[in-house]
Amino acid sequence: MKLGNLQVSFSHINNKTTVCTVANIGRISTGIATKGPSNNFSKNEGRKRSLRRALKNMKLNKDQRTKVWNDYRNQTKIPRW
Repeated sequence: MKLGNLQVSFSHINNKTTVCTVANIGRISTGIATKGPSNNFSKNEGRKRSLRRALKNMKLNKDQRTKVWNDYRNQTKIPRW
């Protein structure tokens, strides 16, 4: 999916781990979120956590991160959270 000027993809592995890959011109960043032993797996929560970690690795400024989060939240007819 396209969020701002970034290409973002999510992978869910064995209902335990979510991997987010963020690509920009010449840079790729990955964020990983793993469910705890006492937690239930949630795709939505895993996506938010892994996206946050991937964006942190991209070293974007606050305005760029805000744009990405707003695009992510509004990508469906019913906005997320």
